[in-house]
Amino acid sequence: MNTMTTTLKTLARSAVVAAVALLYIPGLQAAPATGLSPVAGEGAQGKHERHPHIRAAIHELREAAREMKEAAHDFGGHREEALKATDVAIEQLKICLESVPKAGAGKAGHAAGVGVGAGTAKAGKAETAGAVKGGQGEGERHPHIHAAIRELHEAARELKEAAHDFSGHREDALKATDNAIEQLKKALEFDKK
Repeated sequence: MNTMTTTLKTLARSAVVAAVALLYIPGLQAAPATGLSPVAGEGAQGKHERHPHIRAAIHELREAAREMKEAAHDFGGHREEALKATDVAIEQLKICLESVPKAGAGKAGHAAGVGVGAGTAKAGKAETAGAVKGGQGEGERHPHIHAAIRELHEAARELKEAAHDFSGHREDALKATDNAIEQLKKALEFDKK
């Protein structure tokens, strides 16, 4: 009986240590019940998520690409160029996340953005949408292109707020995102001709 009590106390202490580690060590997270690693990307908006701005930017870029693919016209090739630039930005950000050291091996700066990503995408989206939409109502021409521009602006904002440069990959992703925005603006101008 005494051995069983000692074993239970040891297990309880181990559980407490593990729980504390999950709460206070940046990037260390429990895997969800699905068995997928939360570091894999989408749906990993946990309280201690690493690099939430990079992950939020990837989400916004994917949403922008989806909107562009649903657009009815090619706009003289500008939509396709914007899609290519968006894909480049996503690839650069994937490289950023792949270059991150595994949990516990990171620098203190990794904790600076912890817990910010889940709310930032949604908080800034309404503000960005209003600024980009420019008063256009529900009947705006080419709503997918306008929505893609809003998503790209949100991705750019997230990238600017990210704590690290990732050896230039974040900056390259930002340049590609800006290029995609310019291509979509040209697409809208092309339609006016």
